[in-house]
Amino acid sequence: SEFVREEALLNQDLATATVLPCRIAVCSDASGSTIATVKPTDLFAATGLQHSDTLAQEVERELLAIIDEAAS
Repeated sequence: SEFVREEALLNQDLATATVLPCRIAVCSDASGSTIATVKPTDLFAATGLQHSDTLAQEVERELLAIIDEAAS
């Protein structure tokens, strides 16, 4: 399950908790809605996490898929 995977990631490096879960902001007004987030690859790189290249890319793919689905 998703929770088991996340627990395994946190057990590898507790610093991962500083960037997960990723936030998604949704703002709406009369002209429409805007969905915004900070790319996980940028967050992981900024914190210097050891597995930033592979884990961040995986998280980013999933996050962008969620945003794309919400936007359609």
